[in-house]
Amino acid sequence: MNGEGKMNTYRTTARVVGAVYLAGMVVGIGGIVLIQSILTAPDHLATLPASSMLLAIGAVLWLLTVVGDAPPTGS
Repeated sequence: MNGEGKMNTYRTTARVVGAVYLAGMVVGIGGIVLIQSILTAPDHLATLPASSMLLAIGAVLWLLTVVGDAPPTGS
């Protein structure tokens, strides 16, 4: 493999990693918005059973962010 082919591989890897990182940031912001909408509501403990599905979706989105932004192990 010549030097140009290796450079294209690195560039493709960098683009994929960048896209995953940015997608993780967008998903994480969506999760935080959902969670904060529940926590900033007046008397949020009383309304928690009614909005438990919204909280669960926000938590899953937030966890997906961690998966997308976690550094890879090994090399």
